Amino acid sequence: MKAEECVLFSGAANGAESEFGAAAERRGIDEVNFTFEGHKDARGRGIRVLTHEELIHGDVSLAYVSKLMHRHYADTRLFKKVLQSIWHQVNSPGMLIDDYRHFLNKKAVRKMIGRDAEVIKRGSPLKRASEIRAPVLLFHGDQDLNVSIKHSKKMAKALKRAKKSVEFIEYEDVEHSIRRNGYRVDMLDRIGSFLDSHIGQPATAP
Repeated sequence: MKAEECVLFSGAANGAESEFGAAAERRGIDEVNFTFEGHKDARGRGIRVLTHEELIHGDVSLAYVSKLMHRHYADTRLFKKVLQSIWHQVNSPGMLIDDYRHFLNKKAVRKMIGRDAEVIKRGSPLKRASEIRAPVLLFHGDQDLNVSIKHSKKMAKALKRAKKSVEFIEYEDVEHSIRRNGYRVDMLDRIGSFLDSHIGQPATAP
């Protein structure tokens, strides 16, 4: 098994989880750390902040877990959230690995778009940045596991080089869906301003 075919699903907690994460990083293995607001994360790589709704979706019975583990656990909000995040660690890998293979695995990409260099070049926005006439607004989270942020950076650079209108917004410590409320509000505000500024205006000549 190759490193690029592996993903570590963890919880970013101090101790064993952070050590496993550090080991994965040293070996070039991607990691997804499920966490929640207020949790003290010992890892900053691959952070996936669970929303309130997602935590509820992973709700488990404390009595059942205590019986299963033959231990008594404190009935606190923090521990309940920890259990809910562990539920996502156990149940989400199938879905996330499928996304990972479709978007990051080179073999899958080749299967989807082929190997014909001319066909790829004709269909690549990056290679045809000089032909783009409309203003472009790009958003990307730096912890995106589906699509690497380097693609947005390259696209923004190509558009600027071609003297096109482009704005690139990079959000720190967020994944593909940009779920954090503060970033989501900021993104929607920017989109609204962008549309107000450009809708109805004629496209510039190529």
